[in-house]
This record gives sequence, structure tokens and C-alpha cells, in this order.
Amino acid sequence: MTIEQTVEIPPDHRLTIDVPREIPAGRAKLTVSISPKEKTVKMSRQMRNIMKFYGCLKDSPAFEGDPVEIQRQMRAEWDRPWDKHE
Repeated sequence: MTIEQTVEIPPDHRLTIDVPREIPAGRAKLTVSISPKEKTVKMSRQMRNIMKFYGCLKDSPAFEGDPVEIQRQMRAEWDRPWDKHE
């Protein structure tokens, strides 16, 4: 018989397990497998607002083509701000 329970590990790291009455009293082999649950990340309101924009530029013509070349062009603009004023 397999018993699966989701538990909260208390600060003292001690667990008490209740087993169904169908399991007879006496010696038994017990196997414990612990798979820590991933922590749920609480997002701030600001982060939720930012996430609304996630993916909104994926079909933008400004980002068509080779992503590496687009980045190079953008960086070139940043590195040479004086070119804009000529």
C-alpha cells in the first residue's frame, strides 16, 4: 500500500504519520521519500504590471531578423551618441 501526503516540515523537523486502520498493527517497513516543493514566488504589483507586457513585441517589425545583429546595431547607437547629432 502506498500512502502519499503533502506535509509542512515544522521547525523541529519532526513528523507524525497517521496510517489507515487497514494496516495491521506490528512491524512494517516504512520508506520516506522527500521531494521539496518549489517555493511559490510572490510577485509584487509592479512585477505583475511589467509581466503584462511580456511577449508584446514578439511580432514587431523592429525585431525582425537576426537577434544578434539587432543587438549589435542597438549597442552601436548607444556607444556613439554623437552620431545622432551630426
